[in-house]
Amino acid sequence: MRLVDTIPHPVFKISVFAMELYFYVEIEAGPMKQCFKYTKDIVPNIAKLKATMDDSFLKEAHENFNAMYRNFSAALEKAKTEQ
Repeated sequence: MRLVDTIPHPVFKISVFAMELYFYVEIEAGPMKQCFKYTKDIVPNIAKLKATMDDSFLKEAHENFNAMYRNFSAALEKAKTEQ
């Protein structure tokens, strides 16, 4: 797996990796990460991959990060109270 591109975003760090059969996209926000695999037979190049990362997709990713953060924060609070 090798890093082939990054997608600029004001909130997220978005990295695109290439493997033989697919592209692997990591979207990072704080301590959390979402990962997506795009098969090259459906998304054959980075330009098409970037086209899938539209406002709607990234808005949903942001909502997922918010839910992940709430879950993560609750788990940390639970760990603090159990000590």
